[in-house]
Amino acid sequence: MKIKADFVTNSSSSAFVVSLHPRRVDGFLKYLDEMAEKPDYQGGEGLRVWEQFENKKELYEYATGRPYDWASKAMNPEIENMDITTFNACLEAVEEGHVALYVAVQYDACDEFETSIYANDLTHAPL
Repeated sequence: MKIKADFVTNSSSSAFVVSLHPRRVDGFLKYLDEMAEKPDYQGGEGLRVWEQFENKKELYEYATGRPYDWASKAMNPEIENMDITTFNACLEAVEEGHVALYVAVQYDACDEFETSIYANDLTHAPL
């Protein structure tokens, strides 16, 4: 698992890109549901998965708002629905065969979110 964070402009949350092996996604989503019930994540953005990308097509179509066709592949797409850093983190994940989860976390709970993920060693969860 890899995790990258970015501040969301004009928001009370931060965005995290979590890269997971496809067989670990369901367990991670279950874990997020459990975490979202904690008081630290109530109100504001809370804790939620904005998007889940399993391949380039899904990512490009979300990021550009257009179909992913031969023209999109040949040209550099104009990214409209996310910042370029987040797009590149998601792209790196799907190119490695991972699933990219674009997660929103209430800003004042970001440290706990990141610490909890590493403390529970989700990196080495059984496949």
